[in-house]
Amino acid sequence: MTEALLDRAPRDGWRRWPQLLRLLGVAVPFVVALVCAYVDLSILLLAWLPFLVGIVGAAIFRSWWALLAIPLSLGIGLLAGIALGGGALHPTHPTFIAGAALFGSLALMPATIGAAIGVPLGHELEQLVPTNRSA
Repeated sequence: MTEALLDRAPRDGWRRWPQLLRLLGVAVPFVVALVCAYVDLSILLLAWLPFLVGIVGAAIFRSWWALLAIPLSLGIGLLAGIALGGGALHPTHPTFIAGAALFGSLALMPATIGAAIGVPLGHELEQLVPTNRSA
């Protein structure tokens, strides 16, 4: 009986890795947006940061659903950072809608394009990394 439990443990662990990696792929843009909301929102308006976050998040996520999940996670992280931090871009501020529209065009589009590049990259990395799923 103990041998059967020990034999199943590595396989159960390997089955959980894809789920944990997908969770990490969604958490990366959320945390980056949350930190940028606290530090300085203009950091996210640099096109290379959301683009890089999109590539990294989608490569970890490794599914075409990343095209939806990565920008959504980035946007939710930004809104959570704004709501928790207060500051000038509070949802009750008159320029909040204009700021959100500007963010949507200047930050979410590069994140979506980065996610479109990151998904095939993640699939290629998955093929290159040897896994011991039969052990």
